[in-house]
Amino acid sequence: MSRTQVLWLHCGAFADPAVFAQALEKVPAQRRRKTEVLKSARERRLSLGAGLLLRYAFGNSADFGATAAGKPFIRGGGPFFSLSHGGDIAMLSVSDCAVGCDIEPVRPADLRIAGRFFHPAETALLEAADEADRDALFFRLWTCKESFLKAQGSGLLQPLDSFCVGFIYDVPVLLAGQPSCRFFELSVDPACCAALCLTQTTERETPTVRQVTAEALLRS
Repeated sequence: MSRTQVLWLHCGAFADPAVFAQALEKVPAQRRRKTEVLKSARERRLSLGAGLLLRYAFGNSADFGATAAGKPFIRGGGPFFSLSHGGDIAMLSVSDCAVGCDIEPVRPADLRIAGRFFHPAETALLEAADEADRDALFFRLWTCKESFLKAQGSGLLQPLDSFCVGFIYDVPVLLAGQPSCRFFELSVDPACCAALCLTQTTERETPTVRQVTAEALLRS
């Protein structure tokens, strides 16, 4: 059995004001306040979706904190977890080792960002790619790098060029940097790239990936 689970939720159902209001009553007061102050309707839907996934995985009694670098954790002990959202998808990964996940909608990539912040080998990989594949490749790299930083707990305090992600037989790997880790690309939404990073894993381990519907969360 996998030690790691990924739960994901399409948040489009919360565009209905009645469904949004019903779901908002399900999450703890702290998540409600965090959701209600967000400016855009999409951000509010995604924040609510993230709160519902946390409730589904840990219940409403879990006491969440965050490190100085912003990495969330459960006070008093508990499994490691990571949250991400992009497009209309909210995603939660839970594991017994340090874990990070990231999801990003594929859109026109600004290669100036790669040239300024990425490892030189990653920039070279992007420059050598076919133009038709470049946007997706940029976000494959980005989600892997972001998931690595989340697993580390360092966030963007750690320079993006301090480690290098590459591909061997089209599988993402850490080519330079510490500590060792294993990446998994997740097929969640065809319009998005998504990645998971585990700092302790075996070659045979494969995370369990499961969609959770808004209807199921509202019933729970």
